[in-house]
Parts: sequence; structure tokens; C-alpha cells
Amino acid sequence: MKNAITNIYLFFQRMMTDATKSGETSSKRFVGLVGFFMLCIALILNMILKVEPAAILVEAIMYIVIAALFGTSLDKIMSPRQQSIEENEPKI
Repeated sequence: MKNAITNIYLFFQRMMTDATKSGETSSKRFVGLVGFFMLCIALILNMILKVEPAAILVEAIMYIVIAALFGTSLDKIMSPRQQSIEENEPKI
């Protein structure tokens, strides 16, 4: 049991750190993950307890999660290209 908890902790720790910036915690990933969990909790509360959150609040969180995760993906895609372009530029 302790090994499983350690593996889960390491999974989330690796998921939150940004490998391109010397292991810093990525705020976009953190916001996206927290927002995703909030949406899951809202869904569970709605299904089990019939507690309906405000539709505008759910949509706002959904857009924040989409923007955070899209921004993280965009950073991963664009970083190597930008670094290779900078390396190939002639130095004056």
C-alpha cells in the first residue's frame, strides 16, 4: 500500500515539474489539474447529491482548464523550435 501511494505521489510530482526549466513546478499544469479535479467533484456532487453548481461557474472553470492545458501543450511544442532557431542564428 505504501509503495502504491509513493508511486502516485511520484507520478503527480513528475507531471507537475517542467523538464525544460530545470524541474520547476509548472503553474499552468497545476491550475489545469486543480480545475480538472474541481470539475470532477462538481460532476460527482451533481450525480450523487443532486447539487447543481451554477452553469456559468462550471463553464468558467472549464475554459480555465482548457487554456491552462493548451498553454502547457503549446509551450512543449514551441520550445524546441525556438531553441534550435536561436542556436542557428549567426552571432555578431
